Amino acid sequence: MSEPSAAPLLSISALGQDLRFAGRMLVKSPLFTTIVVLTLAIGIGLNTAVFAAIETMLLRPLPGAKNPAELVQLYRTAPGDEKYNSSSFPHFFDVRNRTKTVFSGVAAWSFQFVNITADGPPQTVAAQMVSANYFDVVGITPLRGRFFTPDEDIG
Repeated sequence: MSEPSAAPLLSISALGQDLRFAGRMLVKSPLFTTIVVLTLAIGIGLNTAVFAAIETMLLRPLPGAKNPAELVQLYRTAPGDEKYNSSSFPHFFDVRNRTKTVFSGVAAWSFQFVNITADGPPQTVAAQMVSANYFDVVGITPLRGRFFTPDEDIG
């Protein structure tokens, strides 16, 4: 049986020496130290902000939805085509009418850029266009007022 080697102890000792040397060098050049600290702070801050945005938009369940695990998204693809193809509203109405026994509800949504204006020049903003039953399917109720009625739906 061989004896344990002293290599791990040597590397821990060398690490301590390297850290002390690095600390002395950082104290000797305060401008470089400031740049290093600011670079690390900005990098950590940006990383945190990006993760928070991704976690909020993609990883958390839909806020306010009654049963977010039961929500599914249907989309169309063409054979041999990897990207999503948008569906038309007539196709949505066809799917909704033919799958009443399969799904408890089918809703349509799409993102579009629209121009809005208030007290100045028009601004382009991202908007989500939804079918009248979208909020019912997702399970969200309004705090005040009402959502859309079936009479206000397109088609």
